[in-house]
Amino acid sequence: MQIPDINSMTLREKLGQLMVVRMSDLLMDADSSYTKWRAPEEAAEIMEKNQFGGIWLHGNIDVNQINDVWSQKIDFDPDTLKDWYENVRKNVKIPVIAAADAYGKTSAKGRSTFPKGLAVGASSDPDAAFSLGECIARELGYSGLDWIWSPIADYMNRRNPGINRQYSNIPDDIIK
Repeated sequence: MQIPDINSMTLREKLGQLMVVRMSDLLMDADSSYTKWRAPEEAAEIMEKNQFGGIWLHGNIDVNQINDVWSQKIDFDPDTLKDWYENVRKNVKIPVIAAADAYGKTSAKGRSTFPKGLAVGASSDPDAAFSLGECIARELGYSGLDWIWSPIADYMNRRNPGINRQYSNIPDDIIK
């Protein structure tokens, strides 16, 4: 796939490049409150029409909190996730970035479970944080991911305790 010249792109294509669509919105119909599944061809048509810049490949993670409906039908391992992604993006004119959260449990069965941010932050070892990011990148890169949202530099405070992606509540430690 050749990268198009930005001057030849339509306004709709340029705007689409600014957006990352959730995988669940391609798999399920949001207009039906996520109760109706889309045919794979329909997901590919949505990508072709909108030319989104990326897809958030959240795999088995139920980001819409529909629990039973999602868990009864969704069962991605790294290979099936990669196959699904490649099928959805095969007819797009502009290359699509595959993105994913990657802190803690990753989004497909059979993948590693990584230490939470606070565990790495407690070590005060920047090399440990770097190694964690490198391991996550290698493993998720296998599934075709281009953009991995981890490690994350969130600041932990009293208003959002318990979010497992934060490394510290000390800004200098986060920066390090």
